[in-house]
Amino acid sequence: MHGLLAKLSKNLILAIPAAMLLGFAAGLLAPSAWMKSLIVPLTFLMVYPMMVSLKLAKVLEGGDGRACPEFCVTGVTR
Repeated sequence: MHGLLAKLSKNLILAIPAAMLLGFAAGLLAPSAWMKSLIVPLTFLMVYPMMVSLKLAKVLEGGDGRACPEFCVTGVTR
């Protein structure tokens, strides 16, 4: 198992499109209506770890302005 994971991690440029194509083919060939009920819970599980470490107060305070160009603040470009 470790060898397979090592090969996959070294060949991600091929492994990712191959996995996407296999998933697409499986969706076309196999009945997939039962997966509709899994969309919301799996999306939540995917996003939740990122949201746990999010500090809402820090987001709402604004920041230092480095992420927003001058136009966002003044509405004027140079």
